[in-house]
Order: sequence, then structure tokens, then C-alpha cells
Amino acid sequence: MNIYAYIQDGLLHWKFESEEPPEFAPNITIVDITGEHPMPEEGWLFDGQAFSPPPPPSAEELLARAQGRLMAERKVADDAIAPLQDAIDLDEATEEEIARLKLWKKYRIALSRVVEQTGYPQAIEWPVAPA
Repeated sequence: MNIYAYIQDGLLHWKFESEEPPEFAPNITIVDITGEHPMPEEGWLFDGQAFSPPPPPSAEELLARAQGRLMAERKVADDAIAPLQDAIDLDEATEEEIARLKLWKKYRIALSRVVEQTGYPQAIEWPVAPA
């Protein structure tokens, strides 16, 4: 079984295994990567002859990724907190709901403190969301 790479715009987009060389349209680049060392991964660059790992992300890219994840995780926390807070506000919360609300609020506080971490945004220790 051989390993092949689908190349588009100089990037390895996906790998697949096949016993025979695949036949695709002439404008599709497929490269046999069986035995390559190190084995190229998705996202690696291909210059027509050799593979290389992608360059590390820039500081701006790292910041944008961190901010995007923070916004997404904050939305999850906000969505979990809202109905629990409503139950408390209306004096309808169970003990379990009160406990869950406290966990979610602690998580949201931990998210807000991510930007204060020493390695931010290059190295982040992400808080774990409540189950």
C-alpha cells in the first residue's frame, strides 16, 4: 500500500492510501510520499520537488487565533450561564443549578484572565470548561 498526497496551491491538503497510483484529472497534483522521511503532514509546503513544514505562525496570527478561541469559549460560557442565572433571579434554581452556575462563572473568570498569562498569546494554558 502506498501513501499519496493531494497537492493544491503548493500545500499538502490531504493524504490517502492506495495500492495503485490514482488517476485524477490532469490539473490535480498527486505525489507518492511512501517512504518520505519525515512523513509530510497536511498543511506542509510542496515546491514541486520536496516537502517542508509550514513556517511558524506570526505573532499577529497567534494573537488572532487566541482572540478567536477566547470569543468562542466565552460565548459557550455565556450561553450556559444565562438560563442558570435566570433561574436564580426568579428564585426557581435548584441546588444543582446553583452549583453549576458557580462553576461556569469561575470558568468565565478564568477565560478573562487568559490574556494576563505570561506567555500569551504564544503559550496559553486554557481553562477547562465545566462538564
